[in-house]
Amino acid sequence: MKKVIILPIIFLLCALDIAQAQNSDTTDVCVVINGVAWTTRNVVRKGKFAAKPEDNGTLFTWKTAIEACPSGYRLPTRAEIYNLIDADSRWTIKNGAQIKGRTFGSGNNTIFLPAAGYVDSKECEDCEDCKDCGNSTTRYEKMRGCYWYDTGNESTIAHYMIFHSSDIDLSGCYYRLGSQRSVRCVAK
Repeated sequence: MKKVIILPIIFLLCALDIAQAQNSDTTDVCVVINGVAWTTRNVVRKGKFAAKPEDNGTLFTWKTAIEACPSGYRLPTRAEIYNLIDADSRWTIKNGAQIKGRTFGSGNNTIFLPAAGYVDSKECEDCEDCKDCGNSTTRYEKMRGCYWYDTGNESTIAHYMIFHSSDIDLSGCYYRLGSQRSVRCVAK
């Protein structure tokens, strides 16, 4: 019974916080899926959400992703990613073929994660500032989405969910290599 009362409160707080972070009166900014309050927008820069749910946002390195979510939000955990994957999902094409991604959830409780692609910077191993190293070209935009999640472990591997039109998987990479992925936050 407590869960029924707490979820509407989480939704309300989520909507108020994101509206303040956006400096707008938008209210469709948080959706509860399998008990987790997901934001409806990717992060466009540290502490700021994208203007629209369909916007790709920015690709972040692991080091910048762990601090990218606005105050009151954080990266999802592995368990929360599994809960999202367990929700209904389908490949979605919007505006003709201009926007592609995956919709998770059902009914009015859905979020759209754009297939923003990713950047792999494998040549960064000996580099101190990976954003200027290796291949900085976004790959597979409109074909794949890659979203960081936090395992809570202090290891050398950063983890992410990757999806395309027919599959969803979890993977990891050495965070010091400077690979870049999207950020979708959840309420704390």
